[in-house]
Amino acid sequence: MSRYLSLRAKLVVLTFALLTGFSIVVGVYLKAHFADQLLQELLKRGVSIAQLLSTLSANAFIEGDTLYLDYLAKDQRQDEEDIDYILMLGPHGEVLAHSFADTYPVDLPIVNPLPEGQTQSLARVDLGGAELIYDIAVPVLDGRPGTIHLGLSAATLNDAVNSLVVKILAAIALTGVFAMGVALVASRQIARPITRLTEAVKALAGGARSLSLPVVVQDEVGQLITAFNMMVEELERAEQRLVHQKQFLETLLDDIPVPVFYKDQQGRMLGCNRAYCDFWGHDKGYVIDREAVDLYTVAEAKVHLLKDAEVLRGQEPVRYELEVKGADNQCRKVVFHKAPFVDQDNFLAGIVGVMLDITKERRAEEFQREFVSTVAHEFQTPLATIIGFAELLLQDSLDEKTTRESCQAILGKAEGLSGMVDELLDLTCIETGRTIRVKTQKIDLQPVLVEAVESFRAGCPDHELTVNIPGGPLRVAVDRDRLIQVVDNLLDNAVKYSPPGTPVAFDVVTEEQRVCIVVADHGIGMTEEQGKHLFEKYYRANTANTAPSGTGLGLYICKAIIDAHGGDIRVESSVDHGTTVTVCLPRSLSKNE
Repeated sequence: MSRYLSLRAKLVVLTFALLTGFSIVVGVYLKAHFADQLLQELLKRGVSIAQLLSTLSANAFIEGDTLYLDYLAKDQRQDEEDIDYILMLGPHGEVLAHSFADTYPVDLPIVNPLPEGQTQSLARVDLGGAELIYDIAVPVLDGRPGTIHLGLSAATLNDAVNSLVVKILAAIALTGVFAMGVALVASRQIARPITRLTEAVKALAGGARSLSLPVVVQDEVGQLITAFNMMVEELERAEQRLVHQKQFLETLLDDIPVPVFYKDQQGRMLGCNRAYCDFWGHDKGYVIDREAVDLYTVAEAKVHLLKDAEVLRGQEPVRYELEVKGADNQCRKVVFHKAPFVDQDNFLAGIVGVMLDITKERRAEEFQREFVSTVAHEFQTPLATIIGFAELLLQDSLDEKTTRESCQAILGKAEGLSGMVDELLDLTCIETGRTIRVKTQKIDLQPVLVEAVESFRAGCPDHELTVNIPGGPLRVAVDRDRLIQVVDNLLDNAVKYSPPGTPVAFDVVTEEQRVCIVVADHGIGMTEEQGKHLFEKYYRANTANTAPSGTGLGLYICKAIIDAHGGDIRVESSVDHGTTVTVCLPRSLSKNE
């Protein structure tokens, strides 16, 4: 039960127990010590009285004066309170006189016989009462006249000893009351700092950190409080370091552009970075403590759970690819890298994962395969024409007209092949991190654009090409050949994706700081998703076998050319309503131009 007592209560109980034990020991010791000392003194006194009686009664013993002996015994009995009886025996043990009122115990003369030659004999006798009686036997003269037995009572002695012990114990009790009061005050002083320390430890365990206990005295408790204050300060500094380290790691994790997450062995999410939240459209508060079934579709969660079990079972990294829908509800191809991580004791603690969105890479690979196939086809067609006409020219029977037409056909297809080779060279230049080389010079755009449009019109009789170019000089610093390349590509795309007979508009809009070329058709148009990828390399909005020919590099290179001029290009399109492409180039603001 003592373990449920407070320290103060234990100190008080201990003090009370020590005082009680001390009082009992002191009482027993005093009673035994003083009783023995007083008894010795009492017996000495009794022997002296007995010897005095033997001297006073010697003549009476010799003369046989029993009346005097009886008077002397009773008179001495009355004078001494401690004397219980006096018994005088003759030389043969006969009773000569006694102090009893009537008779005496018949066996009293033989209880304490006096051996011959001894001057005294002591013995405890029991007369049937509660008192303790000591029988003292002394001889009269040499013992031949007789002996005297004196019964000495110890009752007075016991009363005196008990009274003394009571008084001493009373003094001890008063001292104990004082000591208990001192113990209460001292225990309070001792327990108060320990109680405060206990409350501070509980507060520390509850999360409080700004704790500092006063040090009143430099004893063991004071040293303990000093050590506690130092521990709290060090703990606070350690927690601040941990908080800073955590903030640094969270910031570092959030700055990683790829989604990162980590979970425990039960599959509950422990944390993630900003890229992960952005990818799935969740915030961290929602992600924490969630499981796979709460974050992914049922099919996705099943795959993740199987792969998580594989990581935990083998404790080796795994990698797998999965098609998912992110926050934008678009299908994405994602590679998941997962690996186990351990705690500070090197025990398995959970899984850390990284997501790599490879949608663009997979699309680029697909576009590249299509590009290789398309280029092979695009090269094969003009080469077949060139080979065919070259074989025809080898015949000697051709007339001049046929020869000229064959040469023109070979030249046209060769120029087409040269254009595709130029596109491949431009692609190589862009992919190596270099901008397309342009040789700008200030020219008048009006005649250049008119020439380019009319040249294109001659080779495209199936579409109605409307042209709106303002008159007057349009002085702009551009690369003439590259600009014609852009115009040809825009017009070529417009007629390729428009039904025969539909109009294609070519407009030039002048602004104070820019000149804009606008090409609009009424063709099949594009979806919003197709428009997002229009300027990607190898991209073709229509990849069917019946789609118009092309390498998918035209607009990609056009954008690079416009960017090299410091301009911009944008597209507006809707399905079945056509497409409008706008190219804006900066113009000179000099008043002299």
